[in-house]
Amino acid sequence: MNKALPPIKESVAELEDRLRRQPDPRCKERLQLLLFIQNRQAHSRKDAARLLGRSRNTIGRWFCQYQQDGLDGLLDLYQPTGQTGQRTLPDEVYEALKTKLDQAEGFGGYLHLLGWLQAEHKLVVNYETLRKLVRREFGAKLKVPRPVHEKKNTERAGAFPGELAALLAIIAVGGLALRLFACDESRFGLLPIKRRRLTSRGVKPVQRFRWRFEYCYLYGAVEPRTGESFLLEMPSLNSLCFQVFLDEFARVYSESLNVVVLDNGSFHKAQYLIVPENVILVFLPPYCPELNPIERLWQDVKDQLALCRTETMEALQGALSQVLRGYSETMVASLCGSAYMLNALNALS
Repeated sequence: MNKALPPIKESVAELEDRLRRQPDPRCKERLQLLLFIQNRQAHSRKDAARLLGRSRNTIGRWFCQYQQDGLDGLLDLYQPTGQTGQRTLPDEVYEALKTKLDQAEGFGGYLHLLGWLQAEHKLVVNYETLRKLVRREFGAKLKVPRPVHEKKNTERAGAFPGELAALLAIIAVGGLALRLFACDESRFGLLPIKRRRLTSRGVKPVQRFRWRFEYCYLYGAVEPRTGESFLLEMPSLNSLCFQVFLDEFARVYSESLNVVVLDNGSFHKAQYLIVPENVILVFLPPYCPELNPIERLWQDVKDQLALCRTETMEALQGALSQVLRGYSETMVASLCGSAYMLNALNALS
């Protein structure tokens, strides 16, 4: 036997107006339930369940919520569900969690995070609640860590942004137009690029490989402030190719004094390397690729090429050219707009 339908306080016009203005599809579904009853389209819970494609138990639960808390209560989707565990975090724990997530070491996973909360703060938190909190509030997710060399000097890396700002202030005294670039090289070859793949739970992703060891190298310099870039494809990674790149770069940007930030590759410091007069090379601390913003451009380019299988170097070069043509200066600036570099330039004005 069907239970009696509850009386609906709101009129058809009011429900239609709320339905029209409601952005959340879950709330729309609940408003539609009341509208079906009010305009006589549903005469029982069974009718309402059929029209909405829901179970009668769900319809009954919504009716109970409406009778107890009214329309506003029915549309409040964040009421406690009665699950066990801590539903919210105290302010001090919230701040401690934010601080831990801001550290590069992070957590090994949500179970590791649950154990940390229990051990450090004596809190038992619902797994799903914690996962949603971490994703929604902090924008955090599992990532593949970047390997860090054991010889990296973290103090030296932390001091470099200040050193760069001081150097730019000294150089700018000359009155020449000053431009700051990040420079690096990246290898592109026929060996497929591996990236994460999305599959169902328990399904191990696979990727077909052909072990082809043919490569070309892309030399690049990017201006973080404007997103303007200078790229040159070369056959090898050595000082001769780097000399060609420097000469072409200096010719293109002949009207300015160009500070180029780059790593400590041996070919960047070759004894017979001739640095053009309008170029100043500034070397990053050893083992600090994260301080070079052009790395983000290389990663983004390779993310797109990971979906592309090419059989010949000509095909790879064509695909690479097509990907690079898709970047506007605005897009490059959003990828390579390093905060410490922009702050160093802004301090000059």
